[in-house]
Amino acid sequence: MLDRGIFPNTIFFNSIIVNLCKGGRVIESENLFDLMARIGGKPDVITYSTLIDGYCSAGKMDKAMKLLAGMVSVGVKPDCVMYNTLINGYCKITRMENALALFQEMVSNGVSPNFITYNVMLQGLFRTGRTATAKELYVQIIKSGKKDLIEQREHLLGLLHRGRMNILHKS
Repeated sequence: MLDRGIFPNTIFFNSIIVNLCKGGRVIESENLFDLMARIGGKPDVITYSTLIDGYCSAGKMDKAMKLLAGMVSVGVKPDCVMYNTLINGYCKITRMENALALFQEMVSNGVSPNFITYNVMLQGLFRTGRTATAKELYVQIIKSGKKDLIEQREHLLGLLHRGRMNILHKS
């Protein structure tokens, strides 16, 4: 294609990168991303999100964060989906300090957490036994006016089911 003077656009590259990442072929996706940059292609938030998701799925959070930094340095702003992907990646490997730091960065950068963000954070916090931090997050959810989010109710029902609802009422 390139040898015939045909230069693929971002949508073309994104389509291939998405499918490679879905197949667990993140290294090949990274190589294609590098080729895209070398021939003057412009990766967009979808390109970066897809690769970051691939790294997170593979447990390669350092590479995902390096890609995030590169993305920001070229002026592509992370959105809620990207933050959710990274936070989920850290929660899966129980690196809650990193997940919490990203959550704070997200809010500081003016990106509003959604029900997925809260769901992932609460799951990670409960899974790692950080019930006090989960309580703090729950209070934040209430203060932000998002207390009606169904996902959080499910977690609270889980606490109730396990006889642990009292932790939310302790000061």
